[in-house]
Amino acid sequence: MHLVDLLYLIFITLALCAAYVVLLDFFPRFFGQNVVEARRSPLLPLVYIIVFSAISSTVSFSLPDLEFGNRILHMFGGGFLGFLTCFFAARDSGVHISKFQFFVLSALIVITLGVANELLEFFLQENFGIISAATVTDTWLDLASNTLGILFASIFFVPFHKVGLDHI
Repeated sequence: MHLVDLLYLIFITLALCAAYVVLLDFFPRFFGQNVVEARRSPLLPLVYIIVFSAISSTVSFSLPDLEFGNRILHMFGGGFLGFLTCFFAARDSGVHISKFQFFVLSALIVITLGVANELLEFFLQENFGIISAATVTDTWLDLASNTLGILFASIFFVPFHKVGLDHI
C-alpha cells in the first residue's frame, strides 16, 4: 500500500465517521420528527466504522489481484460500510421509519457517497496526477461494486431495523 492510498483511506474513514454524526441529526429531520438526544454513546459505532474500514482495506490490499482487491474495497469498504453507517445512525437517532423507508434512504445516501468518491478520484487525477484508475471502466465497476455492497448489507441490516422509537 502506498502512502497516498493510506491517506485516502484515512480520509474516507473519517468522512464515514462524519457522515454518521450528520445522519444522527438528518434522519429525524428528514422525516419530520423531533431530534432526540441519543441514549447511546456515538463512540462505539465510530469505533466499529474505523475497525471495519481498516479490516476491509487490509484484506483488499493483501489480495494478489489488485483489480479484485479494488472490487472488494468498494463492495465492503464502500457500499457495505456506508450502509452500516446509516444503520447505526438510524438506530441511534431514534427515528421512527419503516424498514422500506430505511432501506431506500440508506441506499440513496450510500450511492451518493459512492458518486462523491468517484468525483473526488477524478478531481485528484485531473489536478494532482494521482492516478486511481487507468480507464473509465473502473468508475463503473466501482459504482457496481458499491451497489453490490449495499444489497449485501441490506440483507444483514434491514431485518434488524426497529420501526418504533422504543428500540433505543
